[in-house]
Amino acid sequence: MSLKHAKREKAEATVQEDAIKRTEDSMEAAQAAVDKAKHSQAQEIGQSVSAALQIAGRQVTWVGLQAQRYTARAYRRIEKYLWRLTGLIGFGFRLAFVSIDRYAFKAYYEAADEAKFLRREILSVRKNLRRCLKRSPLSIFPVLGHYTAKAFRRHKRLFTTLFNTALPVGACVLLAVTVAHWGSVTFALEVTYNGESIGYVESESVYLEAEKLALGRIVTDTQQAEAPQAENTAADAGARVVNLSTRSLEVKQQEDTSDELLAKPSYKLSLVSIDKLTDANAMSDKLIEYSSSNITNACGIYVDGTFVCAVKNETDAVSVFDKLLDEKQTNEANTIVDFVEKVSYVQGLYPDNEQTMWDAERLEEKLRSKKAEAVYYTVQDGDTPSEIAQANDLTTKELMALNPGLTETIHVGDSLLISNEVNFVRVKVIKTVQRTEEIPFETEEIKTSSMYQGRTKTIREGVNGERQVTELVTYIDNIAVSTEQVSSKVTKEPVSKKVNVGTKARSSYSGGAYSSSTTPEYYDTGSVSTQMMWPAPYARQVSQSYGHNGHRGMDITRNGALGSPIVAAASGTVTYAGWDSTGHGYRVVINHGNGLQTSYSHCQKGSIRVRVGQSVSQGQRIASIGSTGNSTGPHLHFEVSRNGVRVNPRPYIS
Repeated sequence: MSLKHAKREKAEATVQEDAIKRTEDSMEAAQAAVDKAKHSQAQEIGQSVSAALQIAGRQVTWVGLQAQRYTARAYRRIEKYLWRLTGLIGFGFRLAFVSIDRYAFKAYYEAADEAKFLRREILSVRKNLRRCLKRSPLSIFPVLGHYTAKAFRRHKRLFTTLFNTALPVGACVLLAVTVAHWGSVTFALEVTYNGESIGYVESESVYLEAEKLALGRIVTDTQQAEAPQAENTAADAGARVVNLSTRSLEVKQQEDTSDELLAKPSYKLSLVSIDKLTDANAMSDKLIEYSSSNITNACGIYVDGTFVCAVKNETDAVSVFDKLLDEKQTNEANTIVDFVEKVSYVQGLYPDNEQTMWDAERLEEKLRSKKAEAVYYTVQDGDTPSEIAQANDLTTKELMALNPGLTETIHVGDSLLISNEVNFVRVKVIKTVQRTEEIPFETEEIKTSSMYQGRTKTIREGVNGERQVTELVTYIDNIAVSTEQVSSKVTKEPVSKKVNVGTKARSSYSGGAYSSSTTPEYYDTGSVSTQMMWPAPYARQVSQSYGHNGHRGMDITRNGALGSPIVAAASGTVTYAGWDSTGHGYRVVINHGNGLQTSYSHCQKGSIRVRVGQSVSQGQRIASIGSTGNSTGPHLHFEVSRNGVRVNPRPYIS
């Protein structure tokens, strides 16, 4: 049984091997057939593509040949038409030239031909004239007259052409000469003064200006010296007084004085060359020279265009002004000293009298005097510093600077300085000043859920940077009036402060009443950590919204709001805490970074619990609601500023 079984298994294995071999052979044959089919298909595709490319190449070649053929044909036609057009244009030019030459210059050609014959005749006439001179010199005149008349009769066309040409040429020359002559002359007024012709002016307005200048140098300054004294008396009384009747009398006196010193001129219209016209300055010298006043050549001193006096020696006047400047000179480098007013020295003719002609000592005394005294205002019932400043064209800051120690509390009867006394000439000193300025560091807040809202932790202290600023500071009478920055250079970069800010919600405030030794009060900040909280937890009534009647903030109040807490709407750094003289009363300003800033105005006096530079957390109590400044009742005036521009606070607070 085992042997048969073994044979049977062997036979079965052989059959299986044969079947596997046949299967493999059939698979190889099928694969070969597939490969052959793919190869033949690829060949067919390649042949099709090659045929298509050949057809496309032939088409492109045919199109190129046709384009070249038609382009050459079109070029030949265009060239043919252009040559025809060029020929026509040339023919037109030749026709025009021949026409002009034949018709316009026909007379000149004929005259040229006659001139040839005339020249021959003149040669023959010269021979006859020589014979006549040999016979009798006097006989030449009848012979010359005969030939001249004969030449005009025979060559009439030649002489007519010459006359027709010479006449317009002569007219053009005459026109040019006439224009040149009349262009150098003009009509002017000849001024006759005291029987003497003193010059020519373009118009009467020039003489009136000259008369005004002359009167400014002749008229005495007695009335001008009395007027400031009256004004100073009024200033001492705290008011400005203007007497219209007195002013009218002064004007009349000045007119009478001008009539006495300067006579009335007479005018006559004349035609003169432009270089003989006289300007107002030269005419004023002539008026003084021919007036009845005793005059002399001197140097006039003008301050801001106003005549002050005249001195006989300009060097003396310059030395007085230089002395005033030298007194303000310092040993500091890069310092410029000059006058605020414009000082001018004008050489000319001036009256030689005591009122006009000064010496150096009198000039110095005048320059050291005051042209405006201090003015004071007496406080009336209901006055405020801001109203007083506005009524006198000042800002509240300028009023505070004039009155050191002035506060919002003023009393009826107080005297406030509203205008300083002013020197007759002021000296300005321009100094180059270098100062070091701090660059505030920024605060970088890192939100963390491991701390409660309102809690912060500083992980890196900030360090202020420094910059060196170069400025031009202008001082007038030792008072800085303007500053102009020239350059700025950062010498130390600031280091930002890093603070962890808690975001974990809390439902109530921690700690009791605030004191210097206890924890500050914190209030519920809501569920959104990036949004500001309501700045008055116990006052929810909005008495005036943003934008109403130009209102730039939000007024928050309630019944009995006085003393209610004010909290920081968001974390930040206090930039202002104290009295604000612009009407905000006691005020706190907090900078939250990224250009965002909040302001809390009209706080209760003595309620501010923070200081400038202090970091506060969202919900921390900073002050209490009050009614200080320009306020109609207890309320909080809350403002939000984005990049320095006040915006509506409503979208920022929950």
